[in-house]
Amino acid sequence: RVDRRQRQMCIRDRLKPVYILASLLPDEERFGLIQQIKRAVVSISLSISEGAVRRTKKDFSHFLDMAIGSFFEVDSCIYVGLELDFINQVQADPFLSETTELVKMTLSSQNNLK
Repeated sequence: RVDRRQRQMCIRDRLKPVYILASLLPDEERFGLIQQIKRAVVSISLSISEGAVRRTKKDFSHFLDMAIGSFFEVDSCIYVGLELDFINQVQADPFLSETTELVKMTLSSQNNLK
């Protein structure tokens, strides 16, 4: 359990900057991309937290799958922001790299459940 909680905290801490990235988007995206990014980031943390307290490895793995889907949702939103020139590549790259690393970490955790 301690290992799971440490991973959860690590992921939450590393997601804070992605949440902040949403503030770089224009105000007219307040109810579009900004909210979508924020929901996806929160969903990652919630899925991992909920999965961590499940009784079976299969259940936990399912919630990690949902978190991975939300990581890709964040990536997609960042790419949309790039395509629409709301953010530039220099702003996006650290977040894209970070989400890639977090997906790898989550997949590793999932593989350790098997």
